[in-house]
Amino acid sequence: GWIGSVDVPASVIVTAADQVVAPSSQLRLAGAIPGAETFAVDGPHTVCVLGTRRFVPVLLAACRSVSRRVAARGTRN
Repeated sequence: GWIGSVDVPASVIVTAADQVVAPSSQLRLAGAIPGAETFAVDGPHTVCVLGTRRFVPVLLAACRSVSRRVAARGTRN
C-alpha cells in the first residue's frame, strides 16, 4: 500500500525471464509508483549478477532516466 506514496522520480527494472518474482508482479509494482518508468532486461532474477553485460546497460538507462527527471524538477522550482 505504501508504494503509491513514492513522490520522487523512480525507475523499475523488470527481469523479463524471472522465475522467482513473476514479471507481471514486477510490472504491477512499477505501475503502483506514480510516474515510474519501467525498463526491461532479458534475463532471470540473477541477471544483475550473472548477466552483467545485459543488465548494466539497462541499469544505466534507468539511472539516467531518474537523473533527467530530477533535473527537470529542479528547473521548475
